[in-house]
Amino acid sequence: ISASFTRLAGEYDLNYLAETEAGAGYIVKVMRPNCEAWLVDMQIRALEHLRQNDPSLPCPALIPARSGAPYLFLKDESGVERLVWVVQKLAGKCYADAAPKTDALIHEFGQILGRTTAALASFDHPNLDRDFKWNLPQADWIEPKLSCVTDPTRRTIIDAVLSRFQRVKPTLDCLPRQAIHNDANDYNVLVAGPLGEPTVSGLIDFGDMCRAPAVCDLAIAAAYIVLDHPNPEAALAALVSGFHATNPLTTTEVDLIWPLLRMRLAVSVVNSTLEAAEAPDDPYVVITQAPAWRFLETYDLNEGLLTARLRAACGLPVVDGADRVLAWLDQERGSFAPLMGEHLDEATLGSLSVEHSTWPQNPFHMPIDEAARVGEEFAKDGDIWLGYYHEPRLIYTEAAFRKGPWKASDRRTVHLAVDAFAPAGTPLYAPLRGEVFVAENHTGHLDYGGVIILKHQTPAGDAF
Repeated sequence: ISASFTRLAGEYDLNYLAETEAGAGYIVKVMRPNCEAWLVDMQIRALEHLRQNDPSLPCPALIPARSGAPYLFLKDESGVERLVWVVQKLAGKCYADAAPKTDALIHEFGQILGRTTAALASFDHPNLDRDFKWNLPQADWIEPKLSCVTDPTRRTIIDAVLSRFQRVKPTLDCLPRQAIHNDANDYNVLVAGPLGEPTVSGLIDFGDMCRAPAVCDLAIAAAYIVLDHPNPEAALAALVSGFHATNPLTTTEVDLIWPLLRMRLAVSVVNSTLEAAEAPDDPYVVITQAPAWRFLETYDLNEGLLTARLRAACGLPVVDGADRVLAWLDQERGSFAPLMGEHLDEATLGSLSVEHSTWPQNPFHMPIDEAARVGEEFAKDGDIWLGYYHEPRLIYTEAAFRKGPWKASDRRTVHLAVDAFAPAGTPLYAPLRGEVFVAENHTGHLDYGGVIILKHQTPAGDAF
């Protein structure tokens, strides 16, 4: 093969794009001096295993030497013997450089990663049990190195991430282990296709393969999918649901994704800080440091709510026992006490949607006197009337519902409940015997006002 070479980025090894005059492309990988042959042998065997078990996966094919050998030992310009091997160049560009990063593209990547992890479950190699820094179950190696993080705010973040990881580690250690890709980051995923409709065209670089729980593959990919994404929760849900579609997850695995994602980013920023001190002129070692810090510093999400969202994206019970509670409620439908002391089958329905709204007169502000008049045309003779579920309402243009500094910032736009409007003083009833779990008065502008949450229990003991 006669081709021209272009140097590509890499952490340890030399990588080149080799292109022929006819347009064919190859990736030539020149391993670091004294690289052990097993590292390349494991990757080659894994790629062959994937080709045999799921041939349509977009993974590169090996280009053997003319002798049929999978790799050669060649001397470099200094006379040092280097292991050299060649793989097919896949179409597309790095996911990191692609735009837009749609939920559909992320979901497809999740599907492909799920298929890859599933196919690797039957792969074995004597060197998969690696003791190295990128093996996520061993991520607490950073603990004695944390002095490198000198900013006190950042140190507090990393301490919290590490503490959470150490609490879930016993659960992680109980999961079955298998061969995993272990580095499905945004530079190891390729995308191609027309503008606005990209598809995943490649999953490359199996050099960090190891034996670990399958969920580690997903959590590592998730750690890079969320970086600098305008809606990281939606992106994460798309990735996880895609993975689950081709490699079903348990609730235990889903519950581990968020702490493992953050731990991977903690390892990344600590490792890059240590390496930058040794090689300050190498831009590769800090390539994800800035976006990783931005994410860790910006998104301290409620883990319980996020995990519930990920479970829901996979069609799993949002909390343990939720499926049993819902089944019981459905079974007992019609036997509960009327919440407002009367049946509402014939209650008037009133639309408060954007197209039917009189208030507010200023679409970006609803003063309290106008809020008191919302729906007044439906309030007849003190009867109870109902507002619609999933209805777009002007009230959500108010600044209190905005998730950013601008009028155009993301915001809630639809009403996610059924309203029951009644005159002040109307008694309310519990649907069944329960315990007062929360009693609060939210007095902020357009807030809920009085809030009471009751705790109940099914005959089988499931609390809700």
